[in-house]
Amino acid sequence: MPERSFRGTPDHVGLEYTDVFPVTADGAKLHGWHIPGSSGVVWLIFHGDSDRTVSYENAERIFSAATEPKQLEIIEWGDHDGLDLVDPDRYHFVLSEFLSRYDAL
Repeated sequence: MPERSFRGTPDHVGLEYTDVFPVTADGAKLHGWHIPGSSGVVWLIFHGDSDRTVSYENAERIFSAATEPKQLEIIEWGDHDGLDLVDPDRYHFVLSEFLSRYDAL
C-alpha cells in the first residue's frame, strides 16, 4: 500500500479546498483535494508512464479538462512518485522553464 508522503493540506498555503474521495474503474479508493480555480491558474502536470498506482491516462483526462495555460509532461519509466529522480535533467528543465514563463521564480 502506498504511503502518504505529503502531510500538509492546501489550507497550509492559504488555499481553500474540499476533500474528495473518487473511486477508480477497478474499485481503488483514492483521496484528493478539489481546489477551486480562478482565471490566474496555470497547470503543470507531471505523470509517469509506468505509474502502478494511477494510470497516466488519468493525467491526460485532467489535462483535457484543465483551462489554459496548461502543460502535460509524461515521464518515461516514471512511477507514482520520484519523477524528479527518474529523469532529473528533464524534470528540472521543464519545471524551471514553466515557472519562468509565468514569472513564478
